[in-house]
Amino acid sequence: MYGDSGYSGMTKRPEVKSDEHLSKMEFRTNVRPSSIKVPDTYQGIQWERDIENRKSSTRCKVEHPFLIVKRQFGYARVAYLGLAKNFHRFNVLFASANMIMCARAGRLREFCGA
Repeated sequence: MYGDSGYSGMTKRPEVKSDEHLSKMEFRTNVRPSSIKVPDTYQGIQWERDIENRKSSTRCKVEHPFLIVKRQFGYARVAYLGLAKNFHRFNVLFASANMIMCARAGRLREFCGA
């Protein structure tokens, strides 16, 4: 599970330790930027900062469609995942969000069939 540095102590919480499902999950949380120790004179590649950047990039790519569905389509309420109609509604919402993201990126031709 990806999260920002606010979730850094998630594995130490008692409700996570006691839950069988949550205790087996791998939490990939970013460390706080102040905890990355690099000397000022270092000129090479900063691997730790690059790894944290990639974690943030993955989390951002996952969260962006949810932002579109909630803000632009106004679908911010809770729905039951077990119902078939909600499953189809989510499929349509996220397919539409993908189309909006492709249109913003200038890749609308892929959906038009040209």
